[in-house]
Amino acid sequence: TDTFVDALRKLATIAVPRLADLCLVDIREDGGRIRRVAAIHADPAMTAMVAELASRYPPDPSGPHPASRALASRSSSWSAEMPEEFLRATTVDDHHLELVRRLRFSSYMCVPLMAANEALGVMTLVSSGSGRRFDGSDLNLAEDLASRAAGVVALARRRERDHELAHVLQQIGR
Repeated sequence: TDTFVDALRKLATIAVPRLADLCLVDIREDGGRIRRVAAIHADPAMTAMVAELASRYPPDPSGPHPASRALASRSSSWSAEMPEEFLRATTVDDHHLELVRRLRFSSYMCVPLMAANEALGVMTLVSSGSGRRFDGSDLNLAEDLASRAAGVVALARRRERDHELAHVLQQIGR
């Protein structure tokens, strides 16, 4: 299994509920596609809705979703509020909009996972039902966590690729 994906899932479980009610972690795959690798909510009753959100609605790499923009720009974004117009603009259909409403999205932070000037992915932290509102100090904390996690992920990814290469070379040598 992907050890870097395991590290990202651990990141999400660390972030919830300390930093946010919901943590979504997306990675950039080869070819530019975005794959959601973690979706953790503080409230176990929300698990099914969060799983549906993760499986049906990963961010479109070229779309308006804040995670897509953070990945493309390699810079963080946040908002203390997520008004109805914002929710409509960042969801793809009525069902998606209904899901984020039922999850009570109210504030967010999107932080790219940067390593060696490359955006490996993005961590999205959402206030979802608790009423907490993110501010600049929350963003600083999220960016620090993301920076540390990106280093671990880059190392795990490099080890994984080295292991695959060694395996291929062994096969050739036989």
